[in-house]
Amino acid sequence: INDLQKDIEGSRKRESELLLFTERLTSKNAQLQSESNSLQSQFDKVSCSESQLQSQCEQMKQTNINLESRLLKEEELRKEEVQTLQAELACRQTEVKALSTQVEELKDELVTQRRKHASSIKDLTKQLQQARRKLDQVESGSYDKEVSSMGSRSSSSGSLNARSSAEDRSPENTGSSVAVDNFPQVDKAMLIERIVRLQKAHARKNEKIEFMEDHIKQLVEEIRKKKKK
Repeated sequence: INDLQKDIEGSRKRESELLLFTERLTSKNAQLQSESNSLQSQFDKVSCSESQLQSQCEQMKQTNINLESRLLKEEELRKEEVQTLQAELACRQTEVKALSTQVEELKDELVTQRRKHASSIKDLTKQLQQARRKLDQVESGSYDKEVSSMGSRSSSSGSLNARSSAEDRSPENTGSSVAVDNFPQVDKAMLIERIVRLQKAHARKNEKIEFMEDHIKQLVEEIRKKKKK
């Protein structure tokens, strides 16, 4: 009986130990299961993140391809714009050079015209003075004998008109002006007409010089505007 009791107690003790071991094993299993679930959850999250990152990577690659394509197109456009601007600049520079040359030529011509004008004024002034002296002689009556002694008035009138018409056709020719002393057989009306014609020729010369000065100013202003562009 004692042996049986000892066996029973031993069995109970082993049973108690087994129960305790089972409890520990169950607890450990539950802990491991929880850890497994946590790891699975983390794995799922990592997998999802990886998928998202992969998708983002593909999008960025496509975006990069698109940007490179746009960059190439922009570079081509900029090259074309630069070439166009260079062509326009060359054209502007050519125009400015041509206008500058024209301005210099006009300035030289203006200097020449001013010299001619000064000489013409001197000659016209001399002719006006001579014409006024003849007019004074006509008005004072001291010219009558000279007129009667030099021939018919009609021939001198024709000569004066012919010479006056030639001068009207060539008002710029300062070297071909003929003094009034060469026309002794004239009357007061013809002298006045002669003076008026000389004054008109003088005015035309002034107008031509003023026109050239204005034209030069316009060209200089146009050059200035083209240089600004």
